Amino acid sequence: LSSLRKSVEEGEQTSLQRTGTPPYMAVDLLRSGTRHLYRHDLESLVYVNLLLCCRNKFVPGNPLERLPQPKLNDWFDTKATWSSLGEKKYTFLGNFIRVDSLIHPSFKDFIPSLNQLLDSISDGFSANNLWLSALRKYEAKSTVRVGRGATDASQGPPEFDYETLGGAISFESIAASLSSFKGKDLEHRSKDQLGSPKDHDII
Repeated sequence: LSSLRKSVEEGEQTSLQRTGTPPYMAVDLLRSGTRHLYRHDLESLVYVNLLLCCRNKFVPGNPLERLPQPKLNDWFDTKATWSSLGEKKYTFLGNFIRVDSLIHPSFKDFIPSLNQLLDSISDGFSANNLWLSALRKYEAKSTVRVGRGATDASQGPPEFDYETLGGAISFESIAASLSSFKGKDLEHRSKDQLGSPKDHDII
């Protein structure tokens, strides 16, 4: 996460290109040619973890065994347009309750984190919808259209951090969801703190 955030801070978030593997791509990038943001990478990271735990069986010492997951088959429909896939993902998140029934038992220890991660994305979409609704009401009451250099003298348009969907999808929120595993707190280390692989006997 730290390295990903650093690369975005160096300017990579200005890309308008939609690249990636559709099942793992952020909803916004699938639905439109919106500007690429750091939160889109965080959202993709969540889908990578979700699909790993939902579509595979893990047995120590053996390769992952691919399993069917009917509720997510639509995400892999090669005939679907990116836009329709984005809508399917959006619907899944809008109806999201818990992933417990989707996860194979061999990945059960990931369930708490995945539920928190998907809650963050779902909460972000809900917050964005509420903001858009408030913005439309503001525009309807305003005598001058918002965004053309003038604002309502009595009250400006509602504020919202679109880049993190109100703080729901940020480095901090994702890191918090990944801060523990099997009831134990995990230590967060940046790339600079880790040093070289040789220093830590990392293979």
